[in-house]
Amino acid sequence: IGRAQLVVRHTGSGAVCLAHCDGSDTEDEVSMIMSCMNSFSNKLDGGRLELHLVGGFSDDRHLSQALTKQLVKLNDKVENSIHFPIIYGIAVNVQTAEIYNATFQEKGPEEDLRSARILTGG
Repeated sequence: IGRAQLVVRHTGSGAVCLAHCDGSDTEDEVSMIMSCMNSFSNKLDGGRLELHLVGGFSDDRHLSQALTKQLVKLNDKVENSIHFPIIYGIAVNVQTAEIYNATFQEKGPEEDLRSARILTGG
């Protein structure tokens, strides 16, 4: 069975959930995690949820890949029959190590950023 470890943290309450998903019922597992996190954090005005996915490997039966695919599908929303990610990107505050949902004015590729390695001779 494919395996992945999840760390879910609410930045307002400080509540943390560590879960080991084995792919047997990923949607129910994630639903229980979210219910638990909400029970500790739903009365708070501030804060957000952070998700860290750790583990998985390239096993011969591709079970870890299947589990990761299940988890990634939970970041999917459909509008007018078109699939979009719920979270487009993350950012890290390098001074505090805080990880947060990044927002972007433009949704297209940032050509200068994607070319930075080439432009700097790397």
